[in-house]
Amino acid sequence: MQKNGSSTFAVTGWILGSILCSVGIILVNKVVMKSFGFSYVFTLTALHFLVTALGMEVMALMGIFQRAKMPFNDLGVMAVFCISSVAFMNFSLNWNSVGLYQVFKLLCIPCMVVIQTNFYGQTFSSKIKLTLVIIIAGVGLATITDVQLNTLGSIAGAIAVLSTSQFQIMQGDKQRQHKLSPMQINHVQAAPSFMLCACVALLFEFRGPVENNVLLHVYQPGELLWIGFSCVLAIAVNLCSYGLIGKTSPVTYQVVGHAKTILVMVGGFIMFPIQQSVNQLVTNVLGIVIAMIGVIVYGHLKMLDGQNPRPVDWCDMICPRGCFEPATYEQVPTEEVEVVQSASNKV
Repeated sequence: MQKNGSSTFAVTGWILGSILCSVGIILVNKVVMKSFGFSYVFTLTALHFLVTALGMEVMALMGIFQRAKMPFNDLGVMAVFCISSVAFMNFSLNWNSVGLYQVFKLLCIPCMVVIQTNFYGQTFSSKIKLTLVIIIAGVGLATITDVQLNTLGSIAGAIAVLSTSQFQIMQGDKQRQHKLSPMQINHVQAAPSFMLCACVALLFEFRGPVENNVLLHVYQPGELLWIGFSCVLAIAVNLCSYGLIGKTSPVTYQVVGHAKTILVMVGGFIMFPIQQSVNQLVTNVLGIVIAMIGVIVYGHLKMLDGQNPRPVDWCDMICPRGCFEPATYEQVPTEEVEVVQSASNKV
């Protein structure tokens, strides 16, 4: 009885930790970039990678996981996409509202499906494709009513979506190819990602006028603490993701992921309110809700992919059989699910 109680307490701790860290890092980064004017995205991203690399190295020394190696070419390509993913997500967060930033992240799902269909030869059922239409419709509705929509933010969001989608697909492929655990692949890529990102930061953010030169930035009281807190959250997000994956079911992980999305948007509305009419706010929220419905249904359908035979669910009862052909589903490797879930938490 005591063992079950301790297990429940541990699971609850991992769930709360994952939510707090994932939501916290987004809101803290927004505070750092907007409230303190620390807009040096590559420098901030490099610091995140540095703390992550050091934290993963400590865990390797403690024997939490075994060290692994990857070919240099694979590491280089993955580092480029990893930096592009995290950095442009931060650019998107800096130039867009928190809600629009989160809406762009939802587009990673249809983008990954398009990439996997056209370049990796994977097929998806009509139900999956319908969920993508729902997501895109919701994103479109939320985007056109966002008063902070701008060219730079839109470009950064688009690049972030493309690079994040490709990175997650590539990370899953390389993990299976080299037979690595999620912690091993994050360990081997953290240091190269830091070194490459630091080089980019030195090239673009350590020269020129004050708005482009971190060396000339005037730090406000408490600013360094917020930046340090952001770096700690960067490694904490990964640790809580590993713990949550290991201690809970995929269903729980999906629910926690949706809770994070909703809390980030609510936190953004509260901490960084924007001036807009009631009609714009209602339309914006409606678009977000529609997109979230698409994401939830997509997650539900993907959860059934590994079950053979596939059970009849509520989607089968709602959707006319003539519109959606029966689909065959392949077993989704556990490693692929873990690495995509882990990668999706990175900011």
